[in-house]
Amino acid sequence: IPDTHKGGKLHAYELLCKMTLQREHDTPLEPEHLSQFYAVLHHGLHSPDNDIVNEIVRSCSQYFPSCLQASSLLLLDFIYACHAVAASQDLKAPRVEAQTILGSTLCFPNLYHNIPVLKPDVTEPSVTICNNVKDYVVEALLTSGKKEPSAAARCVALSSTGVWLYEELTTCHTRHSRVKEAINVLLVSLKFNNRTVASVACTQLHLLTHCSKELMENMPEMPSRIIEVMSLTVSALLNGTEAKNTDSGRQLLVSLLLCILDWCMAVPLELLTDTYGAESDKRLIRTVFKALQTAALGKPGHSAKHSYSLSDLASQDFDPNLQLDKVQEAPTGFSGRPKLNVPRNNTVKLGGRDGAVSLAAHTVLSHLTNHLGHFPLARGCSLLACRVSEHHDGEDTPDELSAKLFNSPNVQFLIYNDTCLMSLVEIPAETDKPGEGARHDMRSSNRCVRFIMRDGGGKYCWDWSLLYGPADVEERNKPVKCEPLSTLASDIRQSADAHCQSYLDYAKHEEGRKCKVTYAEMPIYNKSEEPSANTDKLDTLLQYIGWSSPECQSRIGIPLNTYSPPPSVLSQDIEAAAIKQILHHHQQLGKSYSENSSATRYSKAVHPPPPATNPLPFHLARLVCAQLGFLSRDNRGRVHLLKKNERLLRELKNLDSRHCRETHKVAVLYIASGQEDKLSILSNTGGSKDYEDFVAGLGWEVDLKVHCGFSGKLQSDGSTGKSAPYYATSTLEVIFHVATRFPSTNVTARNVKLKHLGNDEVHIVWSEHHRDYRRGIIPTEFGDVVIVIYPLRHGLFRVQIIKKTEVPYFGPLFDGAIVNARVLPVLVRETAINAGRAKRSQISLYQPFYEERTRYLRQIIEQFKDDRTFEDYSARLFSPVPQGLDTTQSSHH
Repeated sequence: IPDTHKGGKLHAYELLCKMTLQREHDTPLEPEHLSQFYAVLHHGLHSPDNDIVNEIVRSCSQYFPSCLQASSLLLLDFIYACHAVAASQDLKAPRVEAQTILGSTLCFPNLYHNIPVLKPDVTEPSVTICNNVKDYVVEALLTSGKKEPSAAARCVALSSTGVWLYEELTTCHTRHSRVKEAINVLLVSLKFNNRTVASVACTQLHLLTHCSKELMENMPEMPSRIIEVMSLTVSALLNGTEAKNTDSGRQLLVSLLLCILDWCMAVPLELLTDTYGAESDKRLIRTVFKALQTAALGKPGHSAKHSYSLSDLASQDFDPNLQLDKVQEAPTGFSGRPKLNVPRNNTVKLGGRDGAVSLAAHTVLSHLTNHLGHFPLARGCSLLACRVSEHHDGEDTPDELSAKLFNSPNVQFLIYNDTCLMSLVEIPAETDKPGEGARHDMRSSNRCVRFIMRDGGGKYCWDWSLLYGPADVEERNKPVKCEPLSTLASDIRQSADAHCQSYLDYAKHEEGRKCKVTYAEMPIYNKSEEPSANTDKLDTLLQYIGWSSPECQSRIGIPLNTYSPPPSVLSQDIEAAAIKQILHHHQQLGKSYSENSSATRYSKAVHPPPPATNPLPFHLARLVCAQLGFLSRDNRGRVHLLKKNERLLRELKNLDSRHCRETHKVAVLYIASGQEDKLSILSNTGGSKDYEDFVAGLGWEVDLKVHCGFSGKLQSDGSTGKSAPYYATSTLEVIFHVATRFPSTNVTARNVKLKHLGNDEVHIVWSEHHRDYRRGIIPTEFGDVVIVIYPLRHGLFRVQIIKKTEVPYFGPLFDGAIVNARVLPVLVRETAINAGRAKRSQISLYQPFYEERTRYLRQIIEQFKDDRTFEDYSARLFSPVPQGLDTTQSSHH
């Protein structure tokens, strides 16, 4: 066709490409057709007419995914042509299609070696062997990443660069020499004046967290450089006004802060805390914290200023002043990562001019403080926040979080620093440990103080115990028994004891010495009789006086030595009792004399008093509060009581139900060959081996009966399957609703499956059908983003992105990308997560998880703060429930 009919010639190229590259053909293409087709494309791609080159590039975005026989012959032709399109300044050229084709060729160099291709510099087809295809593609992508004038095309170029870096770093063989340069392009793009491009670069750097181990092994300086550059970039952006005062700038700052967080959690702790040299005190964690403090305050304070800048990091491998050409158009349908569409008056503000950036910085600071170096926990990645509540393990607490808890004398609710809720619960310690305490090797109190903290980062719990000393401290403190140095002290003690005993036995001795006297009415005194040794002389004298002087007898005719009868008012029982008391008193005096006689000469051993067996309620909690300064007037403004009522319990339960991490639920469908209707697709209970391997790479399988993490509304009773793939980091949880895991035995089960799959925002479709997937096969109002995977030959897979027009651009995968099976699961998972974020960014008044949790926390603090006098506050800390006072009723009054 002559040039006078150029429009017809361009349409001919378009129709030829579309007819040949369509997936479905009624009959296989003839070799003659393919040879002519390749010859036409080879000639057209090297045409001096740019319109022809542009038309071929625009119509051949599916050339390499078509899997035509010998399609790799035109590999260099397309690379040269796409590079030429990118180098031109024509904004109407198919720049996005050119970058898509370049990105789809990245999979071939690692798969094929010494590829036969047509020589691009000759008109007539001539085959040559090319072993440096990767160099050509990387050169074209890096050039586009720095100079591409179209923002949309540059986003695709940066996404392709990120995909290539991930594949290159996770490949076992030698890394490409331009890996560091590619990372340099991404780092420099973070401060690009177009915030959309900068956000895409941030997304690609976040993808590299999944190969941080490989970077540490092969390029140990690179992880620290990435973290350092991102931290300094945050500080540099905050020094200006544009980033803080625009939605795109704030969105970029939040993305950078969260990316820094994930990088810090991915690298070894020593990399952050160790100094850069023996004589240097420079630490990476200090640079990170200064950037976070600057973001939290909204401006750099004196202590948050860095001692160096990005320019000081210049080296042979990193050029912070790399020049990036400006983009000349706003991308259509491209807006980077999700925007923060939350109105300023609905954003929680914790200092600084902008609440979103400040709150994100506070969240990152709290997360690093709580979890850096010890995640995942012993229970696995599914558990981040504590699941203990105030009613657990208590003596007088109810079985659930109810109003009865307010009447417990061992529970008190506090507000600390107006930023977190604190519950103090005194509980009994475990009884199988020494002293019924907290540790096997320590003697401690038989009670513990449990602190339950709720803040924007989650819920945490500590048990405090009062330790007395080692387990054998009681044996060590027993008095030592000393042996006497001589027997003198013993002899003296025996003599004193004998004397005291003789005093005690006086009555017995006197009874034994008393003579037996036979009384007569008037005994005759015989002077000639000598009294015997046992004669009672007093008794004899009385007999004599009564005999010799009868007038002395008190009772006429009765001898004086005869006992007088008791008075009439004194009975014999009373007399016997009186005698008994007199004798008992005698015994007590003797015993006291015995003890005092020894105590005056010898000291008595002192033993420690026994421990208190029934301490007062809340006594250990009061001790902890006093030691923490809660009972000081100087700290009164930091600590407040909470009003106890049933509304508080509802709000606490609501707060505990809020997620502490970002959550996503993603649907995964399998389409076998020949399946085009909903019933057949939903009836699948399994898939091919490649499909099952792909699902296994999305996450680890969890048992839904015992899973304690985010479940995406999957049930534990088996109605939604027994297990599901689950993936989690310290900041993210993803559950995959895999269609082949759901029961499909009847209509009800399939309806349950459709309900769960249809309510997901992102769908991953594995299609082995010969036709492209149609969006309406699974009817749903959701499914805003569909990521379709088509198996190709030699372990390659084509990715198709179908999304609603209002959903902005996301990565790292793009429509038309081709990747191998080894990197496919991670790239698809990251793309699905970013797709969910992009969709949520369009929801009116949407708030991230940390903003939502902080908002609920702030509402509780504002509504239930109990402002009391210091005396009343101290009394409530001393005794949470005063006797005779119903807490729930008093709070209502």
